[in-house]
Amino acid sequence: MARFDDLKYTRDELLLALANDLGCSADDPRIADAYDDLATSWAQGSPDPVATYNGYFGQGPVASELDMTMARAWAADRVLID
Repeated sequence: MARFDDLKYTRDELLLALANDLGCSADDPRIADAYDDLATSWAQGSPDPVATYNGYFGQGPVASELDMTMARAWAADRVLID
Protein backbone atom coordinates (compact mmCIF):
# COMPACT_ATOMS: atom_id res chain seq x y z
CA MET A 1 0.00 0.00 0.00
CA ALA A 2 2.40 2.68 1.18
CA ARG A 3 5.95 3.65 0.39
CA PHE A 4 8.39 2.96 3.22
CA ASP A 5 8.93 6.67 3.96
CA ASP A 6 5.18 7.16 4.40
CA LEU A 7 4.83 4.57 7.16
CA LYS A 8 3.87 6.06 10.50
CA TYR A 9 1.49 3.66 12.29
CA THR A 10 2.46 0.45 14.08
CA ARG A 11 0.53 -2.79 14.01
CA ASP A 12 -0.62 -2.07 17.58
CA GLU A 13 -2.00 1.31 16.49
CA LEU A 14 -3.93 -0.32 13.65
CA LEU A 15 -5.25 -2.98 16.04
CA LEU A 16 -6.37 -0.28 18.48
CA ALA A 17 -8.14 1.67 15.72
CA LEU A 18 -9.94 -1.49 14.56
CA ALA A 19 -10.93 -2.31 18.13
CA ASN A 20 -12.28 1.19 18.74
CA ASP A 21 -14.26 1.16 15.51
CA LEU A 22 -15.59 -2.34 16.17
CA GLY A 23 -16.53 -1.56 19.78
CA CYS A 24 -14.20 -3.85 21.72
CA SER A 25 -10.79 -3.89 23.36
CA ALA A 26 -7.55 -4.29 21.41
CA ASP A 27 -6.79 -7.53 23.27
CA ASP A 28 -10.03 -9.16 22.07
CA PRO A 29 -8.92 -12.20 20.02
CA ARG A 30 -11.44 -11.30 17.32
CA ILE A 31 -9.44 -8.13 16.62
CA ALA A 32 -6.36 -10.19 15.75
CA ASP A 33 -8.53 -12.24 13.39
CA ALA A 34 -9.99 -9.08 11.86
CA TYR A 35 -6.48 -7.66 11.37
CA ASP A 36 -5.41 -10.87 9.65
CA ASP A 37 -8.46 -10.66 7.35
CA LEU A 38 -7.63 -7.04 6.56
CA ALA A 39 -3.96 -7.76 5.81
CA THR A 40 -4.96 -10.74 3.67
CA SER A 41 -7.42 -8.71 1.61
CA TRP A 42 -4.86 -5.94 1.04
CA ALA A 43 -2.13 -8.45 0.14
CA GLN A 44 -4.26 -10.22 -2.46
CA GLY A 45 -4.34 -7.11 -4.63
CA SER A 46 -0.61 -6.41 -4.48
CA PRO A 47 2.14 -7.47 -6.89
CA ASP A 48 3.87 -9.43 -4.08
CA PRO A 49 1.13 -10.77 -1.77
CA VAL A 50 3.46 -12.59 0.64
CA ALA A 51 5.72 -9.58 1.21
CA THR A 52 2.74 -7.24 1.53
CA TYR A 53 1.02 -9.51 4.07
CA ASN A 54 4.21 -9.98 6.08
CA GLY A 55 4.84 -6.23 6.02
CA TYR A 56 1.71 -5.60 8.10
CA PHE A 57 3.09 -7.86 10.86
CA GLY A 58 6.53 -6.26 11.16
CA GLN A 59 8.06 -4.27 13.99
CA GLY A 60 7.87 -0.50 13.98
CA PRO A 61 5.73 1.46 11.53
CA VAL A 62 3.79 -0.77 9.12
CA ALA A 63 1.06 1.53 7.77
CA SER A 64 0.53 4.95 6.25
CA GLU A 65 -2.20 7.50 6.88
CA LEU A 66 -4.04 6.05 3.87
CA ASP A 67 -3.75 2.54 5.32
CA MET A 68 -5.20 3.77 8.62
CA THR A 69 -8.09 5.47 6.84
CA MET A 70 -8.76 2.34 4.78
CA ALA A 71 -8.62 0.12 7.88
CA ARG A 72 -11.18 2.29 9.64
CA ALA A 73 -13.44 2.30 6.57
CA TRP A 74 -13.08 -1.48 6.36
CA ALA A 75 -14.11 -1.81 10.03
CA ALA A 76 -17.12 0.48 9.56
CA ASP A 77 -18.82 -2.19 7.44
CA ARG A 78 -18.22 -5.06 9.84
CA VAL A 79 -19.62 -6.52 13.03
CA LEU A 80 -17.68 -8.91 15.24
CA ILE A 81 -19.38 -12.17 16.15
CA ASP A 82 -18.35 -14.76 18.71
